[in-house]
Amino acid sequence: MRHREGVFAVPMVHSTLLIQLRDPVGKSLAYDPPPPGYSGPVDDIIVFAHSVQHLGLTMYIDNRHFYGFLLAPPGDDSTLDHERSEFLHLKLENIGKTPVQKCLICYPLCSSSSTLLV
Repeated sequence: MRHREGVFAVPMVHSTLLIQLRDPVGKSLAYDPPPPGYSGPVDDIIVFAHSVQHLGLTMYIDNRHFYGFLLAPPGDDSTLDHERSEFLHLKLENIGKTPVQKCLICYPLCSSSSTLLV
């Protein structure tokens, strides 16, 4: 398997983005409404990627560092006990996989609108 480390420009990122909201342009990013002239599919990931391009920005993947884990968003019928169990499973599954000096932070995502993290 080939592994390249670095920062890579990509046309779109699925589900999880970190956005610099201190930059005024970052506050202009949106899923809705679509950017002017957009006539593609009604898909939040694709619309967001076009919004990024319309503003003249670029999305990047950075695999130089370990940034932590994110739990999948809970389902409509999910309970708090189920979420606790998922969180515990994630922690137990990753014991020993991550060097001690690195921080393991897990954020349960509560809705699709809270997935704006690169």
